[in-house]
Amino acid sequence: MNIDRSWNKTKKTPDDVGTIIRTKLRHTVGSITKCFYKFIAQFMLKPMYKLLRIKLPVYVIFLGTICIVIISQSIIMYSNHSIFMKLNDVMDAINPMQNILLNGNYNSNDNNPVAFTTASDLIGNADFSTGVDELSDDAIGAAGGTDSDNDSNNPYNVGAKEGFFFSNMTYDYRECTSPESHVPWPLEGNIHSKTSDLTCGMESDSSPFTSFFHSQLWKTKFEPLTKKCKKLAVFGVAFGGNFVKDLDAPHVQTLVNATDLLRRHGQCFFILTTEDDIQNNAAIIKKYNGDEKERSFIDPVIIGHNTLIPIPREVLPYHNPRRNVKLLKYMGQYMFQDTETVIWQDAKFFRDDFVSKQPVNYEDMIDDDACVAAMGLPVHKITVGLANIRRGIQKNGRYRAQYEHHCQTIIAALIDRPNVTDSSENLIRQCDAYLQHVYQQEGNIETMNQGLIDSAFIVWNHKTQSCRDFSSAFRCTIMDQIQCHSDRDQVSIPFAMYTMGVSGMYSQRKGENLRKIDESWDQRIHDLDFIVTDNDKNKITANNDVKSVVEDEVMLRVTRSSCHWYFSRLGNCRTDLTEEKPTVALLVAGSAKQYVFDGLSEHFIKPLVKEQNTEVDYYLMLSVKQGLAYRSSEAYMKHETYDPNFSVIAGEKDSGKVTAYLFDKIRNSVRLAGANVGGIHIQPQPMKLDPRVLRKKQLDAKRARPKEDSYYRFPTLDLRPEFRRRTAVANRNLFKLYLGLQKLWEKHLIASEHFIGVSYDYIMVLREDVKWMNDFNLEKVIATNPSADAYVLSCDLRDPPIIANEYNDYGIIIRREKAAVVGRYFDEIIKTDFNACHDSVKGMAANDTGCNSGMLFYWIMERNNVTVQRVPQSLFPIERAVNLAINKTSSVCIHRYCQSKEDPLQVPENLQICDSIQL
Repeated sequence: MNIDRSWNKTKKTPDDVGTIIRTKLRHTVGSITKCFYKFIAQFMLKPMYKLLRIKLPVYVIFLGTICIVIISQSIIMYSNHSIFMKLNDVMDAINPMQNILLNGNYNSNDNNPVAFTTASDLIGNADFSTGVDELSDDAIGAAGGTDSDNDSNNPYNVGAKEGFFFSNMTYDYRECTSPESHVPWPLEGNIHSKTSDLTCGMESDSSPFTSFFHSQLWKTKFEPLTKKCKKLAVFGVAFGGNFVKDLDAPHVQTLVNATDLLRRHGQCFFILTTEDDIQNNAAIIKKYNGDEKERSFIDPVIIGHNTLIPIPREVLPYHNPRRNVKLLKYMGQYMFQDTETVIWQDAKFFRDDFVSKQPVNYEDMIDDDACVAAMGLPVHKITVGLANIRRGIQKNGRYRAQYEHHCQTIIAALIDRPNVTDSSENLIRQCDAYLQHVYQQEGNIETMNQGLIDSAFIVWNHKTQSCRDFSSAFRCTIMDQIQCHSDRDQVSIPFAMYTMGVSGMYSQRKGENLRKIDESWDQRIHDLDFIVTDNDKNKITANNDVKSVVEDEVMLRVTRSSCHWYFSRLGNCRTDLTEEKPTVALLVAGSAKQYVFDGLSEHFIKPLVKEQNTEVDYYLMLSVKQGLAYRSSEAYMKHETYDPNFSVIAGEKDSGKVTAYLFDKIRNSVRLAGANVGGIHIQPQPMKLDPRVLRKKQLDAKRARPKEDSYYRFPTLDLRPEFRRRTAVANRNLFKLYLGLQKLWEKHLIASEHFIGVSYDYIMVLREDVKWMNDFNLEKVIATNPSADAYVLSCDLRDPPIIANEYNDYGIIIRREKAAVVGRYFDEIIKTDFNACHDSVKGMAANDTGCNSGMLFYWIMERNNVTVQRVPQSLFPIERAVNLAINKTSSVCIHRYCQSKEDPLQVPENLQICDSIQL
């Protein structure tokens, strides 16, 4: 039978056709899918499988780690929920606080400015000041701030008004809000707090804390050590952290002379710590105390000149370590019942950025006529907020620290550092309650502003009964407020001082009688003495715990803030700023090897300080490594070395060691000569020419002439082919020089004027290679033209001759009111019309040249209306020199000779011109 298999010859229904088509499509799609899967399996899955089989353990570890991190972070976030709630509280508190203070409509009296900074511009971040940015015990860095105006009834009282505090709520300081106010009061005795009915003392075993100081352990192991210190004892507290390692660190060994301190004061330096801190640093303890097997971790140990006393953790009453530290800080004086002077020193003074601030002799810190002495809180961005300082200067020209600004700065810091306190809301309530109470009582909060101190270093004088009584009551009041409110003692201290019933007085000039605080008081330059007046007696003896008050006795002295360790070593306050002496600032910047130190002390500092009764502040910036020298092609430049005074480091290659040596050597030498160190900055690398305006000018020059060096035509111009390379090098060096000087001006000198209160009469700027040849007399220089603004060398015997439109730029002496043009000379150069300067010397300068550095100097002085007097060389006895090392000996020669026709300088015969030296 024949069967016809051609489907197209068979008659099909529409349904049959659709079925066949769908079937064919399914087969086609299926085939394509199989091919695709086969392709994926062949070329992708198999290689991945092989890779996974090889790397599987790595992937498991990697993915497992990620899972562990995610889980742990979730746990941390959950457990720290209170921190996030705290931040919400802070933000809720700060926002209305800022609105209220910023928009508050205060009255003012512009005729009686009260803040205390003397210039119109303020430094930004002190990026190379030593130690300025470090935090004190209760000073927390924050840039935010607010400004308050003057009280219309009392022009020099700046403060909050009723209803305009940190919130619109009314608070009572007697209402305790501390998270640990429920903790049983750990003290008991017959000393009364001035803020509650609590008493202080170690006279009973009412708590584990007081019991410890009566225990057999204390009496046998620790009390014999403290009783040896009859005259002076220095103590601090440190829990956790790296403080034990700090005590043994190289920076402490280098900068602290333990042998000398022990010789002066004996083994009377104590640091209270915990048993855990001792146990966790067994290697260091063994290094200093030997490997005594019978030693217990509750025994005192010695590291250097410090004796560490471990406190059992179970005797400390508070959960918050900072509150425990404050308890020991203000009750630790009971350890030294027979000691005349007890000094509290924060353990932070052993950190590398503060260790150089420790006193060399602690007796220098003792005020025999004050019961308590502390440093005034410095005007600084980390204490009162940079914005507050700037607003005060902008409004009044000067700024004085305000209690509300200090509170606000700490509160604002909580955003980045939630652990600043254990209760942000409590801190805000505390500040508000204090301000409200004092304002209601006094009509202003001036006493709170006067009570601002830095509590990191406090001297307690126990020589008299009246001082012992006052100090005990004062400490008890502070501790009462720490129990009741926040753990920030610098917030509590001004209020404690207010409740003690003493009045702040000051002397306008050294030796004058004390007078009440008025608009002339400047916390930077005036010590503030809190004394007991006849009106104060009833208040201070209200609880009958201060029995022997002496009228007019200084209960507490707040030392002027210019003596703060931010600005100088403790015990070495830079100057008495109330003395009416002429004051000169000398600024020098440049390269360390080109720096000439010889002659500075002998011929400049000593004649001014000792013979002319003039204060000298020295500012220096040097770079250890240097770029190409202007005269590097000269044969003698190959023998350049450090100044003979620094011959010890002549062969030293480590820039860090060179930097440290130069800093200490120059600082100590300048101080011994009688000058104040305004600021010394020595950096390993050369100054970077990275300001945006200079980079733009450089790029523009490169686009215009791609084949030329971008510094070939500015700021000076010399198109002579033989000087092409030298001109570009000279221009770079000029920019580096004046950029360094401008940083000195803005970051150090202006800081001294704003934060220390120095007032300068004249500013002197010198090249770093200037050598003083003879004694300098400022009065004789000024006498050449008393009406002039500035004085420069005449240098009229120079070869080639100096032209009329040119000033010698080796050095200048300029009145302070006109000195900004020199201090910010880098900015002046940048904004100068160079073409106009070059056109001004046509016909006077050599062909193919324009303004050199001296002509540019003349042009800028003229444009700023600075009257300049040229003076003879003998009155400005300097020459530019080079330090050379030839035949293993150091010598100095003159490499840029300058001389005047009138009253020339007599140059010593043994001082050669560098070109004439036989190499």
